[in-house]
Amino acid sequence: MFDRLYYPADIRNQLQIRERFAPSYQSNYLLLKKIDQLHTGASWSCKMMRTEGDLLDENGQPLIKENELWIHDPIECIHELIGNPAFREHISYSCQKVFADKEGKNRIFDEMWTGDWWWKMQVRSPKWNKANLTYLLDPAKTP
Repeated sequence: MFDRLYYPADIRNQLQIRERFAPSYQSNYLLLKKIDQLHTGASWSCKMMRTEGDLLDENGQPLIKENELWIHDPIECIHELIGNPAFREHISYSCQKVFADKEGKNRIFDEMWTGDWWWKMQVRSPKWNKANLTYLLDPAKTP
């Protein structure tokens, strides 16, 4: 970019650092356009909440403040996780008992699907599987 032969060494170093760490966008507008192109996942919604504080106003009444609570729909989040190909190899639909030894004496509990609760739920609901879950979250994808 710069003709480095005409700059002293210390200025050349500064220019190299500036070039290396320069943003890949020319303006705030272009940065925001790139951000807008990112996959957004589950949508956000905002709920206003009134909270009553411990401090009192000049009339002796508790101070009240309006607060924003930003939330996701949990079903939409689950749908996003299950439908995301990046997680395909990392999601388990069936429970497993995992052991640290060949004898099966030292059980490992490191994921939800290795726990007793998941095991009990699947024994209680034997027809519950990936197809049922997919249908529940997206009825258009009937198995």
